[in-house]
Amino acid sequence: MVWNDGGGIITFKRVYLTSEHLDSKVFFSEARVALSIKFFVPEIEKLKRMIHEEELITKQWSLQLEELNKRLRTEIAEKEDILIVNITDTYRSLPAKLLKFYQWLYFNHEFSYILKTDDDSLINIDQLLQKLLEDSQFDPTKAWIWSRFRKNWPVNYIGKWADYDYQSPYYPTFPCGAAYVISQKIALWLISNAELLYTYQGEDVSMGIWLSAINTNFIEDDHFECNRECKPQSYNRAQLSPNEIQEIWSSFEKCQNLCSCK
Repeated sequence: MVWNDGGGIITFKRVYLTSEHLDSKVFFSEARVALSIKFFVPEIEKLKRMIHEEELITKQWSLQLEELNKRLRTEIAEKEDILIVNITDTYRSLPAKLLKFYQWLYFNHEFSYILKTDDDSLINIDQLLQKLLEDSQFDPTKAWIWSRFRKNWPVNYIGKWADYDYQSPYYPTFPCGAAYVISQKIALWLISNAELLYTYQGEDVSMGIWLSAINTNFIEDDHFECNRECKPQSYNRAQLSPNEIQEIWSSFEKCQNLCSCK
């Protein structure tokens, strides 16, 4: 096993001389780090069985991936609603994938605004469009982003959202990923600078960091929902299961309300 190559059980990222992150340094091979690690495997028999059946499990997983790929290709051919960009699809690659989508959009479509949402969200498109068309502040030639925003959000140094690259202890204002709209001008700036923009740990915090470099108008609107909450005038519902999406959409078609028809 190659030590500390990022592919093993433990990888050192930073060296902390004190408890303050800003006092830490990027790990370097000459660093002398004293530590003791003990592993405990609670289900040894299950682990042995997995090792014994590794070849079968790997084959089954490969078949699942093949089936998923076929279903995706079928969906794309029938609905034309999925874009596959040339990038390894991992959580950490989401910011880069977002930029590649904007670049594809620029070369394939004319647009005034771009709505970004998550695949576990539902959007009241008509309500958003009506607001965009009626409100003069949504000029596509101006630099703005419309959403509900996270402010003074602390940087995580452990776990899924750990960020070892951003140097401030707090992120600049960034949009809730469940739904936000950017103007054409913002999109064109992102596209023009895509090769220079550093991709941080998540696409939403990356967007906030990128836009902090220019004089962006952050248009706050609490009708955007960041989580499972819902109000009668909400533009979106977030963090839904596939079954919930189907149920809520069926209800929405009847009464044009994402919360309920009551």
